[in-house]
Amino acid sequence: MIFTPLSILLVLLAGALAVPAPGRGALAGYCNMSEDCKANECCVSFNRYSVVDLSPDLKRFVAGKCEPLGGPGAACYVSFAPQILITRYSFACPCLKGAFCSKSGRLPPRVDGPGVCKAVG
Repeated sequence: MIFTPLSILLVLLAGALAVPAPGRGALAGYCNMSEDCKANECCVSFNRYSVVDLSPDLKRFVAGKCEPLGGPGAACYVSFAPQILITRYSFACPCLKGAFCSKSGRLPPRVDGPGVCKAVG
């Protein structure tokens, strides 16, 4: 069998097209960045508490799971980094518009940490 450069290129392109895309098909609900998720969701990194219903073969294509933005009472993470720079969150999604993340516990001011979404006003 003779392989021409064109046939090799076609095989490589077919393999590239077969790679699953985050947020679609078998990877719906999983992500590498928040742009892979639906509106009112963000991408939260896998951690030791994550429940991942993916095979190891599929899990290697993604780094997190799409989660809903937090409403009042939802867990959140107080961070002083501009949210525009964050593409994947470590602990929880930010709060929905009309809510803010209030620190829980006795953390000193200007320190990142866990919090709870509270309604504005």
